[in-house]
Amino acid sequence: MTRAALASEARLEQIIRTSAPDLLVYFERRVLPRADAADLLSETLIVAWKRVDRLPADDSEARRWMFGIAARVLLASHRTKRRRHEAVQRLRDELTRANLVAPNEVESLEEAEYVRAAIARLPPRLQELVRLIHWDGFSLVDAAAVTGTSPSTARSRYARARELLRGELSGRPDPTQATFTGR
Repeated sequence: MTRAALASEARLEQIIRTSAPDLLVYFERRVLPRADAADLLSETLIVAWKRVDRLPADDSEARRWMFGIAARVLLASHRTKRRRHEAVQRLRDELTRANLVAPNEVESLEEAEYVRAAIARLPPRLQELVRLIHWDGFSLVDAAAVTGTSPSTARSRYARARELLRGELSGRPDPTQATFTGR
């Protein structure tokens, strides 16, 4: 490693030592749960290390640079949460339309998370099929192509996934299945 690179890394370490506490407070004031602030700080530090060659020479500019990275990390985090919430909402709507659950059975985000957890307990092939159809908006035929299966195989797997989810979400596990297994 060159002397310049070593000097840049040492300087970044110094900037991180002085800025990290303020960055943590910055995140704690903007995210809930507050515990997420530490994760966002970690992401910010990773980005800073990757871009150490762009570290400004002036200390106050370097501090602003760190906060600029933090702002972009926070924005990306908000986008990710919003997209996740929208995906859960689409899934809830689709499951309601498919009569897998009644509209009043999945009213809160916590209950939507229960639906996500139920999907996560499906065998991986069935999980992916449900996610492609309900979260990514693929038709059954298109989802079959994405997963490399025939439409008829995808159709039978999707029917099985719906059956398992219906039992799971109605609180009555499928009596023939102790855990989700199968096709």
